[in-house]
Amino acid sequence: MIEEKYITQDGDKFIVHRIIENVDYCFGEFSTIDEAIDKKRQLDKEGWPIDIETYEKNKIKEPHLDLSFKVGTSYKHKFMVLTRHETEDLIPRLPYETECDIIFDGIKAKIKLNVLLRLIITKGNEELISHLKELSEENPKQRVNVSFLLNKEDDNPLNISLQDKISKLEKQLEAASNEISLLKEKCNKFESDVH
Repeated sequence: MIEEKYITQDGDKFIVHRIIENVDYCFGEFSTIDEAIDKKRQLDKEGWPIDIETYEKNKIKEPHLDLSFKVGTSYKHKFMVLTRHETEDLIPRLPYETECDIIFDGIKAKIKLNVLLRLIITKGNEELISHLKELSEENPKQRVNVSFLLNKEDDNPLNISLQDKISKLEKQLEAASNEISLLKEKCNKFESDVH
């Protein structure tokens, strides 16, 4: 358990962040707690500076959902990957995100459903790609914030009821499971008839 204010452990990484005027600013991601503490001490001395002009320019007045992601090489691949932990507010955990039984080509095995959200950068966003490249060259391990605007009624897929989507997926999985059970029964019946 980390007892340092403004440092959060995420797996084997230590994230230095602070909420300033209801915005969670990420100041870096580090491999060791000592590196994170050093960064926090530096920020304490500097007064946790944020670029006020950039802050005011980027201040979002519309309903939105803030997430963060590691910059990595997202500019090269033209997508950003958000971990499951980062997207729990957007996509609630499904009951299938635990170890499940499968049969693949007659081989029984165990798997775990791993839901990751990828943000694909569409054409015409060269400014974003260029900015991600600069951030990556600065520090590919740094975390940055992204805000999903929730202000559109019809054409914003985030406003479609997530519960409706989950229910639909659950029904599809249940139907597939039932179909598999029926096929197993038919296969067993066929094998017993043959023998």
